[in-house]
Amino acid sequence: MKSFQILASAAVAVSLAACSSSGGDSDGDIDLPAEFSNLEDLLTRADAGSLNAADASLMSGTVDMTGAIGVGDVGDSGNDEVIGNLSLSVDFNDGSVSGSATGFDVYDSNGNQGDAISGTLTIAGAAGSVSGATFDADVDGMLVDGPDNITVDGVIAGDFFDYNGDLATTGDFDATLTTSGGTENVSGGFAAIEN
Repeated sequence: MKSFQILASAAVAVSLAACSSSGGDSDGDIDLPAEFSNLEDLLTRADAGSLNAADASLMSGTVDMTGAIGVGDVGDSGNDEVIGNLSLSVDFNDGSVSGSATGFDVYDSNGNQGDAISGTLTIAGAAGSVSGATFDADVDGMLVDGPDNITVDGVIAGDFFDYNGDLATTGDFDATLTTSGGTENVSGGFAAIEN
């Protein structure tokens, strides 16, 4: 079924997961669709291990961040990616995380944008979800891919970095997708930078 083909993944081909090594070009940089080009340097440096963990000066008060979340190696060819817009708000006073993911699109292996997938995923991490320079949060919601409703029940887990004096995060996205045809576990990643 199309929804599982589009969203099923073992890793994000564009290296939204900081530990992924696929999706780069010959110069070692990460290449993303133009909409997310502001994240390329962050992901390249996180992938290379050249970023420092964020310190207390960056992790104070409430910090709003924007970026991308997605999965890769999907679609009929097995080379497509699904990427959406990610908004995060991290409250370092109580250690909670909130936000949403919307505007998902399919991209082929050449970076050409394809079908849109509608719906919203809610990001929610209760007080105490932030521990040092790491965090985790639930990712839940409903996506609509043509006639298919896709229930998403997942989690993100990431690290906070000092990115040119701004707070940034990269990490993993794991979820169970449920449609009328059954369930499937998928994995991917995310990245975001302080607004």
